[in-house]
Amino acid sequence: MKSIFLVVGSALICALMSCSTPSETKVATIENFTLTVPDNTEVRKKYSMEDFELYECSSAGVKILDLYVGNAPTFPKRQDSAAAPTEIALNGLKAREVQTRRENRVSREILVEVSGKDWPEFVHLWYDRLDSKNADVADRIIASIRQNHP
Repeated sequence: MKSIFLVVGSALICALMSCSTPSETKVATIENFTLTVPDNTEVRKKYSMEDFELYECSSAGVKILDLYVGNAPTFPKRQDSAAAPTEIALNGLKAREVQTRRENRVSREILVEVSGKDWPEFVHLWYDRLDSKNADVADRIIASIRQNHP
């Protein structure tokens, strides 16, 4: 009986003091920018050419975000999208985005200017038809982009 009161009491004290377990993250550095990703998220290079690289972020084995790093992105990738790109800023970086929602699924593309040296000038990030949970994780990764300064 004492253990029940101890557990309930501890939970009540924690709730009153707004205790929370911080989400563990790590920083992924790619060329001249960084992304903050959850510990359970893998960022891996899928493809590399002279003028661009493709990366993939996966969380718990599920692909949640693709990245193009280079100087000549195709934006937006989906030309059939009815949504027009809008100008936004991410941590002081110029960006454009397109977002659509269909049947409880979210698709989003962001084109971020990260110039400051010759290569790369752009990071194009996108996800397609994610559920809201995975879209939220991908959006937090996108929002974390920061330019590295030499």
